Amino acid sequence: MHTERADATAERAELRARIMYTLGLCQGEISGMGVAVEAFDQARREIDTIPSAALRARLHGSVDGNQGLMVMRLGQPDQAVEWFSRYISYAEQEIQLGGHDPSLTQGLVSCLLNRGFAYAAVRKRDPAIADLERVIKIGGEHNLPQYYPFAVHALGNVHKQSGDLAEALRRYEEAERIFRADDQPERLARLQLDQAETMLMIGLSDEAGKHLDEALPMMRTHKFGQEIAEVEMFRASAALLDGELDLARRMAKASMRKLEKRGSTWWMMAALIELWAHAMQAKRVTNTLAQKALTLSGTSRPTTSSTRQGWRNCSRRVSRSAGAG
Repeated sequence: MHTERADATAERAELRARIMYTLGLCQGEISGMGVAVEAFDQARREIDTIPSAALRARLHGSVDGNQGLMVMRLGQPDQAVEWFSRYISYAEQEIQLGGHDPSLTQGLVSCLLNRGFAYAAVRKRDPAIADLERVIKIGGEHNLPQYYPFAVHALGNVHKQSGDLAEALRRYEEAERIFRADDQPERLARLQLDQAETMLMIGLSDEAGKHLDEALPMMRTHKFGQEIAEVEMFRASAALLDGELDLARRMAKASMRKLEKRGSTWWMMAALIELWAHAMQAKRVTNTLAQKALTLSGTSRPTTSSTRQGWRNCSRRVSRSAGAG
């Protein structure tokens, strides 16, 4: 690192700190938590050598925000809430003291959005909604429109989790209009996955299928990873409910292969959809198929309450259809 050869000044310490906390965020994705935490700790040690208390506080806040993002991406939203809260407290205090730096306000809005996501992930509906509504309010007051559709999309997810599906769909439609108007197809594709899941929960399988058919090509083009497998699984569910059994089996098998390769237990849900489609095509449920279905049903448990409810609705309708055959 070239900064190793520079004189030990406050400017050198600031530069090294910024490099280290940025590196920590990247390393979390590649090398895991331990390596990332060491990079954040090293950044903090550099910051503590800086004479200016104001600069130290600002840089520590940046480390906190980045560490929150890192632990959030690594599946620890409860810890992410704590790190985001530290930065938010710092930013709010600075703004209250008369700080008018636009980057500080932008950082506050960004961190509120991220904490809203984290609260939603740990099932804390009210604080999640409060943070996301603040994003909309502050963003409107300070001309930061880029955060608005993300907050609206996230609010849709929170309402979906709590069972308010009509409000969830209303929020999704609002975000969809913006993503289409701004020509953001990748954002739109992610939104359509959430829309489709909600539509399946209330039996709108045909509409869900249309959204997923639009999302899939974009996700495949941009190599979205597990989200492609999730879209394929929900598309298989929609096809199954609409009686498109060949499509259901094809999508379920594609999803199952991807999920199993990634080590995700969701592959069992895709396998169950494929089994039901097989049974409906055969117009009978053999003992072997029934045993496989029971085994998979007992082990494949969706991780969110909204998905669990949608899966129960789907399973009930499918089992009635299979029994009628």
